[in-house]
Amino acid sequence: MINITLKGGEIRQFEQGTTVAEVAKALGSGLYKAACCGEVDGETRDLRYPLERDCALSICTFEQEAGKRAGSQMLIANAVNMRTDVLISCGVLVGLFFTFVLEMPVLDTVTGLIVSVFILRSAVEIFLRSNVELMDGVDDPQIYNRIFDAVALVPEAGNPHRVRSRQIGGHYMIVLDVEVDGSMTVADAHEIAHRVEVCIRSAVENIYDIVVHVEPAGCCHEDEPFGIEPD
Repeated sequence: MINITLKGGEIRQFEQGTTVAEVAKALGSGLYKAACCGEVDGETRDLRYPLERDCALSICTFEQEAGKRAGSQMLIANAVNMRTDVLISCGVLVGLFFTFVLEMPVLDTVTGLIVSVFILRSAVEIFLRSNVELMDGVDDPQIYNRIFDAVALVPEAGNPHRVRSRQIGGHYMIVLDVEVDGSMTVADAHEIAHRVEVCIRSAVENIYDIVVHVEPAGCCHEDEPFGIEPD
């Protein structure tokens, strides 16, 4: 059994491997139906996430708020989609009222046009927010300068190049190449790569993973079209 500390300080015991959704269901059917995700020790997790150890858990019911806190474009987009569904349903009710109660069907058409404008606005809003992430880009290009500055803190690692960064649900996946003395052992090169990773994690927040590829100093490569080089 594991201890789950709920919002408000209450502690409940559950079987190891219980998912966030199962905890929400145990707390009440209303909460289970409204739940969109959970915060496990401050990290946003989806409802299928298994709880393997003692932790603090909050069940989130407002997708847009939870998405903004977690930096998750998926949650924000889904919240906008749900808002659009509500507008469509309300538009249908308003159109029926104009048509059958006021006997002014022309206003039903006007209502449909207004709802259509809101749908198009929502589509543009979702695209503008998510297109960078969908194209494997980053919303803060200064992250590359912070990566190069972090590598410079490890004097044995030289010529950082082919740096690639993309976002995964608000977290960064970083890949880069560095050069080291070609005569050193694999163990020493691994230690340098580890120090580079530690420095980057200290300089950049919300990192999902870092891959450091080590090359012998002076190794010549043909020009490659991918990755960022230092100025």
